[in-house]
Amino acid sequence: MLSEFKDFIRLLSLIGRLVNKKRIATVLLGVMAAVYILPLGVLRASANNDISVGGLLWTADMANWGNTISPEPGQDFRITVYALNTSLTAPVTNVIMVDQLPSRTSYMAGQAFVLDTNGAWQALADNGSSPFASGQQVSSDNILSPTESIQYKYTVHVDNFVPTNASVLSWNGPMLNFTDSFGNQAQGSIETTSITLSNVSSIQNVAVSGASFILDQAITISATGPAGKTAYAQLTTGSGVKTIPLTGSGTSYAGSYTVQAGDTIASTMPRVFFEIAAGRGSYADAPSAININATAPTPPPPSGGGGSGGSGTGSTGGAVSVFSSGGSGPSYQTMSRYMGQEDMILTVTLYSRSSATAYIKVGLVPERTNVALFEASQEAKNTSKVNDVALVGNNVYGLSAVLDTKPIADFARPARVDITYTADQLSGRDPRSFYIVRYHKANRTWKPVASVVSVDKKTVTAYLSKLDLFALAFYPEPPKITSDDDGGVVAGTRTGAYPNGTLLRVAGQAAVWRIADGKKSLVPSVDVFNSQFVWKNVIELPSDEQLRFYERTDDAGFSVGTLLKAPGSSTVYRYSQSGGKQPIVSAEVFNARGYSKSLIRMVSVETLDRLPEQDAITNANILYSGDLVKISEGPTVWQIMDDGSAHYYQDEHMFYQYVLSFRRVWTITKSRMERVADRVTKIFYPDGVLVRGSGATVYVMSDGQKRPIASVADFNALLYKWENIKVMADADLDKVPTGHEVKVIVQ
Repeated sequence: MLSEFKDFIRLLSLIGRLVNKKRIATVLLGVMAAVYILPLGVLRASANNDISVGGLLWTADMANWGNTISPEPGQDFRITVYALNTSLTAPVTNVIMVDQLPSRTSYMAGQAFVLDTNGAWQALADNGSSPFASGQQVSSDNILSPTESIQYKYTVHVDNFVPTNASVLSWNGPMLNFTDSFGNQAQGSIETTSITLSNVSSIQNVAVSGASFILDQAITISATGPAGKTAYAQLTTGSGVKTIPLTGSGTSYAGSYTVQAGDTIASTMPRVFFEIAAGRGSYADAPSAININATAPTPPPPSGGGGSGGSGTGSTGGAVSVFSSGGSGPSYQTMSRYMGQEDMILTVTLYSRSSATAYIKVGLVPERTNVALFEASQEAKNTSKVNDVALVGNNVYGLSAVLDTKPIADFARPARVDITYTADQLSGRDPRSFYIVRYHKANRTWKPVASVVSVDKKTVTAYLSKLDLFALAFYPEPPKITSDDDGGVVAGTRTGAYPNGTLLRVAGQAAVWRIADGKKSLVPSVDVFNSQFVWKNVIELPSDEQLRFYERTDDAGFSVGTLLKAPGSSTVYRYSQSGGKQPIVSAEVFNARGYSKSLIRMVSVETLDRLPEQDAITNANILYSGDLVKISEGPTVWQIMDDGSAHYYQDEHMFYQYVLSFRRVWTITKSRMERVADRVTKIFYPDGVLVRGSGATVYVMSDGQKRPIASVADFNALLYKWENIKVMADADLDKVPTGHEVKVIVQ
């Protein structure tokens, strides 16, 4: 009898070590000692009385395992599950530990362990998913012997974003399946546990500005919630997931997205997110789904038009195209359409393959107006010829409109026109010096209009307020453009004037655009912005007139080297120089490269799916383009480039302008640095940053050049901020090539 009692004492001490909780051992010791006077047969009327199963919880701020925790969205916590055969004589077989994850959590791969007989934790093979979901054998023989115990621990990650009304993560605790002399058994947890979510932002009054949207229409999403939060909405469209930053004052937030071609989708549910920290927080859905029809408008049927030049007409996707053969006789060609309730796109393509396109939106002219786009007759060309203006290709176009036999001279607001040119028409001239010009009959002069050149597409764009002759002209020096010219000066700036690298947004709108290669590139999310841009460098425009002149190009990507991960996935990717994702194959490689979890940006599955997958990172010692390194002999930070060179940052102020982190910097030997980079170049400020030396001239960095801003009036008209100017040493400033002057004001 005494020996059996000692066995109980040893067994209860084992429980205390097993769950790492002295108070449980003490309580159970007292209970078991008190009831030991009962016959053993009574204690084990069923074999289940011999099996104890439990589960406890732990977060980083706790000293020990407990029954209650309160994690935040996006945080990790640990679970320990244990089982003990308290029988002194009877083993149980076919022992399987089953434990389903708590709700709204995901399993952290490689984080499951078993406690061995020496008190050391040994890793469990998991294939990236919880080994307990389908059942974990407790040992190689699947037997839990008398007085034998087993303990596991594993880590889970709370979803980065949880519903705004979520308060509890439900968890049933572990279940032990086994076979004893009574047959197959299942024993549940003896512990009472609770997991309560904390710091979940309340999102209310989510609203959308309509139920159905068409091409070029703005979708406005609003919500209310705690003040000072980073908020945005996501919208799944036919062309992918769109992220819409929400801004505002106080507790009210709102943002807009303009429907683009390809966005068509029958039903999509807008979702609003509030962050408590970068990449984690809460979300709320709109009251109902919306639908988007981004099909281009179709013009009304043709009516009249046609000349003696021998032409064909066709219509595709709302665009009417006319080809003028340029045969004998005048090549005068008219393409006219009656204005209905849909937008029109009219195009005339000449024999030289250059063309003109007019975009006539609803409201520019009254309904039933007959609008014509045409190539000017030879007589008109001769009449409008001006010796001091070099027309490109000698091509002259015209716009006219008639309503009930009465000519219309002006659009209600400026209409967009495009003129294309061919390589043959360049004749050694720089196409960036091409401007659209409008003919003024009163004084027989051509006047340049504020124009935007797309060198890639060989297209020049402008907005015209009058229906008249227009053409493409070359100006060796920038022409004078005054406010009374078409397109003119918009909000104190000439349209299309901002250099590459400029960040723009319209007052009251959330979208931020970056000018690149003469086009506008949307910064699609706060994460993308924060990876490489600085908020104080964003210029706020009073209207969208300036942005309308830029053709849209691909969305901006993450900064090279950014670490990305989707919720619920264990794979971490590196954003590459070419805009792809490189999977990091293991935690060992991740750690050996000097990475830390704090560098990981959580992004949506859709965002990752849009990135092409590239070669995996399997070797911690390989340096990739964009990696940051320093040699052990000095503090200078270098960035590895894909052309075999290395750029270095002269000081931390320059370093931070590129939104980089010293946590990404490796330390390597000088000899290795010499092997990976055959030449070095000093890095100066990024595009869009204002700089000056000891002199009064202020420059804006663009395409690796410093472009002088012509005057204080030009600086103010472009809405630059004086406090954003960075001072450079004259010696460094002199090393930066000087580009074209930035000038928008004509004195």
